[in-house]
Amino acid sequence: MVRFETNMSCAQFYAAEPVKQASLYGEAFTWTKHAALADWHFESVTVSSSGLLDNPLGVDVDPAAECVRVSYSASVRMPAVLREYTSLGDFRTVVQKTTCGFHNVVLNQVFVHKLPFIGTVEMNSAMRFESTRMFTAVHAQYTLPWYIDFMRHIAESIVVKSYAEEITATMEQLCTS
Repeated sequence: MVRFETNMSCAQFYAAEPVKQASLYGEAFTWTKHAALADWHFESVTVSSSGLLDNPLGVDVDPAAECVRVSYSASVRMPAVLREYTSLGDFRTVVQKTTCGFHNVVLNQVFVHKLPFIGTVEMNSAMRFESTRMFTAVHAQYTLPWYIDFMRHIAESIVVKSYAEEITATMEQLCTS
């Protein structure tokens, strides 16, 4: 499990709506470093079926929140530090992201599937916009197999770096500087 927080500048939030397909596609495209996104699927979901009511960050979800879910697959380059230990270069991963927006809060739940060695990472974030700042709390969890437990610190830094990039991609869509 990894937890971290960010505090970033956001002159005007909701420059784009967080639950619009164009915003979410832009985030995904930026996060994957402009990889081709295959099997793109976008759908509206209810708050009760969003999976965010019992989020690990303890944020109360407004029953009137607008929620959507996207899924896609993309080719991802194995981080350099892991390429030293394996012959894997690029691999295909599947992402499912649920986003709920209400008031000045955006909640996200992201599942990244088909990751080498660990299978799936679940990341939850709560973004809160106040004045000219975007505050984000993140909770990520995954299971490392026993035979690569010695790489726990490397895995944690990769998860933090990757989700920090996802937060930046979201900020680029939702904020004006």
